[in-house]
Order: sequence, then structure tokens, then C-alpha cells
Amino acid sequence: EGDQQPGLEPGDLIVVLEEKKHNLFNRQGKNLHIEKTISLRESLCGFEFEVLTLDNRKLLVKSAHGEVVQPGQTRCIPHEGMPVYRSALEKGSLIITFTVIFPARGFVGFGLQLDREKQQKVLQQQLQQVTIDY
Repeated sequence: EGDQQPGLEPGDLIVVLEEKKHNLFNRQGKNLHIEKTISLRESLCGFEFEVLTLDNRKLLVKSAHGEVVQPGQTRCIPHEGMPVYRSALEKGSLIITFTVIFPARGFVGFGLQLDREKQQKVLQQQLQQVTIDY
């Protein structure tokens, strides 16, 4: 209640907050959402990037060894979202949704545009050179 004085009725203080749109984060309740675009190579072979949080900390986000990231896949980082009202220690999550960029149709690595038969030969040669670590 507001200040009380003789002869005046006390009143409530009303505060209206307007949430500003952020260029990276989209708030949904206690969770923060971001979209991250990665290449097909990063999707298959791994990635590593930093996210600058709203409180200016740097979060390192990287894929696990052997993990393949699908288009539209999400990753949830607990306790990196918004604080929960009236709960000082509880925070929401940071949710990252991945977009995977695929090469243009007919493209085979190294910038070559090849017909289907040549593409198969190039891919077979590359597959023969691949070693798999376990």
C-alpha cells in the first residue's frame, strides 16, 4: 500500500513492465529459446560455439563425440533461462533449436558440380578414405 496520511485513503502502487524484444533470445515463460544455424559438416562431424548470456557470461556449447544433429533438433541447458518469480534459486532452461544448412542440389564437396555418375565415383573414393575411431 502507498503512504498513509490522515484524511487520505491508502492506495496500491501499480507497476507495468513491458518486455523488450531481444535480437538473440526469445522468452517463453521461464525458458529462453535461441535458434542456431550449423552446416551439414558441423551437424555430422561436430561443432562448438559460445552463447553470451543476458548476464554477460559465456556458455560453451559443443556436440558430443559421434553425435549427429538433426534439423529442428533441440538441446536444453538447465538453469540458464530466466529466474523464477519468488524462487531465488530456481531458473528456467536455455533451449537451442538447430537449423542445418544442406548443400545445393547436385553439389559434391570441394565446389564441384558433377553429374550423378561422377558424384557416385567421388563419394566412393571419399568413403574408402574414411577411418572410423571408436
